[in-house]
Amino acid sequence: MLKVNIDERFGIGSLSIGDEELVWDIQPILYINGVELALSRVTKPKIMHFYGKDSIGRYEGWNFKWYLVDRRLVETKIKHYSRSNVVIFEMEALRTLKGTKLKDSFLFTTYNFPVFRISDHAEVLYYTWGLTKSGEFPGGYWPEGHVCEGIENVPDNVPFTPFIINGKNGALAFSAFNMFLVSPMRKKGDYIMRGVHGSINVIKRGFVTKTVAVYGNSFIDAINRWGSFLLKVYGKKPTKPMAHDVLKKLGYWNSYGGYYSELFHPMNEEIIRNVCATLKKMGIPLGHIGLDLWYIFDKIGLAKEYKPNPQRFSKGLGTIS
Repeated sequence: MLKVNIDERFGIGSLSIGDEELVWDIQPILYINGVELALSRVTKPKIMHFYGKDSIGRYEGWNFKWYLVDRRLVETKIKHYSRSNVVIFEMEALRTLKGTKLKDSFLFTTYNFPVFRISDHAEVLYYTWGLTKSGEFPGGYWPEGHVCEGIENVPDNVPFTPFIINGKNGALAFSAFNMFLVSPMRKKGDYIMRGVHGSINVIKRGFVTKTVAVYGNSFIDAINRWGSFLLKVYGKKPTKPMAHDVLKKLGYWNSYGGYYSELFHPMNEEIIRNVCATLKKMGIPLGHIGLDLWYIFDKIGLAKEYKPNPQRFSKGLGTIS
């Protein structure tokens, strides 16, 4: 069903589902001192085809060693686990790379692999990363899910993950497989890229990124299989929607999302005690209380000192807990 295709002339690859090439022009792109290096255009890699087995299962693999002026740069691998319908992409630095920084932003990822294009008629489902460096601090918005058709309708001003592509024969869900917190995906031109945060200026020798693509029959099937795969690999088991301890009882959070409410009805120890007493009187079990901005801060989200704000909590947080 899922097939990996390798063009050994240029070292680029593609992923097909049935007779449709859903993902193509797979390659690494590096940035050194602000210069983009699309390696397939500047050098020819040494390619080795191999087979192996690891904790995930048996796989067919392709190893690419990329050079620049006879100096080793990176090694990329594509591993296809046919029984699981999973493809894992890896890139390892073969020497320390300096000057990789672009900008302090997820929209300028560096050390990118895989970088790829998608089928023109494929549908796309992506989940935005949320807060970005847009507007005044902190800027941005809550993460959102979006559906569109074709690469041209994917915005280039938001990071996202996971990224799911749905073709006529099935879907593929892409996401980071390690370095999760610094590894959203983004669009640049006609390409989708997975790298690391653009503020990283030195990639040390031996540094490895891993990215996973999981096959499914549809958007939802691909997401479910992707989630199940990650849980299994990291030794976790799925839970029922309401099984988590946080959801067994009512929780109360003085979310700073209620900013204007906070201006007129500021949260403090007395109000929290009244909330608890009221819920108890009504017979509503309270399992936890979440406190937002309990510390001393200057600007929203910028902590000056991680100590209870004496104006709100004169006795500290111990008596409340």
